[in-house]
Amino acid sequence: MNIFLFLFFFFGLLIGSFLNVVLARLRTEETLLGRSYCRSCRKYIVWYDNIPLISFLILGGKCRHCHEPISSRYFCVEIATAMLFTLVGWKFFEITSLVSWIETAMYLSVFSLALVIALYDSKYFEIPMRLMWAMIVVIILFFLFLDARVFTSVSSVWDLRLYMGIVSGIVAFEFFWLLSFVSRERWMGYGDAYVAFALGLLLGTGAFTAIILAFVLGALYGISQMFLGKKKLSSQVPFAPFLFGGMALFLLFSDIVCHFSWFVACW
Repeated sequence: MNIFLFLFFFFGLLIGSFLNVVLARLRTEETLLGRSYCRSCRKYIVWYDNIPLISFLILGGKCRHCHEPISSRYFCVEIATAMLFTLVGWKFFEITSLVSWIETAMYLSVFSLALVIALYDSKYFEIPMRLMWAMIVVIILFFLFLDARVFTSVSSVWDLRLYMGIVSGIVAFEFFWLLSFVSRERWMGYGDAYVAFALGLLLGTGAFTAIILAFVLGALYGISQMFLGKKKLSSQVPFAPFLFGGMALFLLFSDIVCHFSWFVACW
């Protein structure tokens, strides 16, 4: 299994490099097929200066041509994607199970999209809805596949994973939409309601645990930023990163999360 985890890590580096391109070109609607170039001097980047992680370290985080600093975001996105892919492989992949291959591919797609959406929201306070809808479609297709395999043997619609996900997603969507409407988007943006729907669709009733985790993560972040003097109580904070953070914690470390939830409930 160790060799497969290494392959997941390596594949994650490659996808992370592509996600950096998506992030850089999404807002300007540039084509994703063109060659990478320096955002400062606009010169094309040769292949040996575009190797994930390695090129950044060799170049000292600067462009070879104009010597302007390259954002550390590129390095961080590549390593974060590689780590997420490794964790997904560790959690869900079984080489002898075809369903596992398909499930792993679904989670890799979801985490890739989630990372881009979260970073985009962090920078622009906006949810890129094309990517959001792409995530929702990927989840629906996967659960249609799962439900089709057991459709003739289920005793209730509640046994269908897609049905449970849609119901949970609608409840989560309405909660966040109401927060946005009542606060006129001061507490929450309408885009966050679609993120909550995707979480409900993916996690079912587990989405509500993930949402609680998101509020905890958001509170910890806000408190730390105020303590450091970087934010005020009235400052806007993008919430999609915390929603996806709660999703990741629930999916990848469900045993720890369940034990923690049980401890809090008892306390």
